[in-house]
Amino acid sequence: IDPPEPLSASRLLKQHAVVPGAETAEFGFGPHVCLGAGLARMEARVLLEELLDRHETLNLSGPVERTESGVIAGVRTATLTLT
Repeated sequence: IDPPEPLSASRLLKQHAVVPGAETAEFGFGPHVCLGAGLARMEARVLLEELLDRHETLNLSGPVERTESGVIAGVRTATLTLT
């Protein structure tokens, strides 16, 4: 079992992946869109708002790895530091 600290989004994604071994949160699109997509986006927005309310700055502290998809632009990993 991984230690609970620090928070690891990839650990959470692996634990709750629909496809074993997947490390992405995908909501689909069109008629196949996930019914919980709106709630998940709202939760992510609230999380960021609360973090920024509690900390003065949010800094990029490592390289950003982008997705390799030609269809969907996104960030795979980004290490952030809250101060």
